[in-house]
Amino acid sequence: MKFTEADVAKLIHLTYKAAVDGEAGWSGFLSKFGEICDGSKTFFLIQDSSQKSPNGILYDGFDPEWIDAFEAYYASINPTPVNLFGVGEINTSAMMIDPSKMEQSEFYNDWLRPQEDLIGSAALTVSRFAEQIFVIGSSIRRKDIERKEQATARLLKLLRPHIFMALDVQKTVCNQKLILAASAKSEAENVGVFVTHGHSRLVYANDIGLSLLREGHVVHLDELGRFRFSHSEDERLHHAAIPAIVSDTLGEIRSFRARGGAETEFVFRCTLTPLQVCDVLPGPLAAIRAGSAGLNVLTVEKSTGLGFSNPI
Repeated sequence: MKFTEADVAKLIHLTYKAAVDGEAGWSGFLSKFGEICDGSKTFFLIQDSSQKSPNGILYDGFDPEWIDAFEAYYASINPTPVNLFGVGEINTSAMMIDPSKMEQSEFYNDWLRPQEDLIGSAALTVSRFAEQIFVIGSSIRRKDIERKEQATARLLKLLRPHIFMALDVQKTVCNQKLILAASAKSEAENVGVFVTHGHSRLVYANDIGLSLLREGHVVHLDELGRFRFSHSEDERLHHAAIPAIVSDTLGEIRSFRARGGAETEFVFRCTLTPLQVCDVLPGPLAAIRAGSAGLNVLTVEKSTGLGFSNPI
């Protein structure tokens, strides 16, 4: 497999285009990536290592029925230890897992092998958040491994800084969209943003949100990794707000005030709304279809507390 400077330039262009075009842009990138890799199947995958389940996938070249089967079952029995992949690492198939171990698995025999023996791969780990690992890569037929695998890894190495920069742009754009959706009052750099599935499964947090989690005065992750408000009354208000927005129309915003307990002198204004159409998403959410059932946007910002009371 050979690629030219013009091929690399085209992919770099599509990378930055995807930063503003979102899912459609990344789909275009994957299509061109597969074409330059001489017809390889390509993917953007978010894998939840704790539950061994996919949280979203974009792909090109695969039969949709095989992807449906992957999401429904085969992802859960994939023996590849994705939880060991470091951000920025580029791995080929033999680096990911011993080939003999893969060949003994149900995943290989019932999912990879029937698809022209897709035991080869080259993939870049671009993000980790909580238990989620986000990778971009290519699946390669056994007979093409020698010709394609190392060349695909070299191509990913050239693209790596541009993919990371594009995801940073996406993160900034999406963060602003989420803040606007939840009607936060402060400047973006002062608002903690969280996307949760239901009450307690944390899917995404921005930098301010991560800082709040580390401090632990207002919100934290408990010993089971569940998202929680640190003060019991604040958590009660959070629980009360979620059924309210689920039962109301899309776009409903619920607000409440969190005290944060005795450890902090501040009052925190919190808003909660269902995740709406937001096609440009940062790394941990890039492949998740916006508006997915049960995803909520929560913002947390410092407030004086004046003129603001809990409506719940």
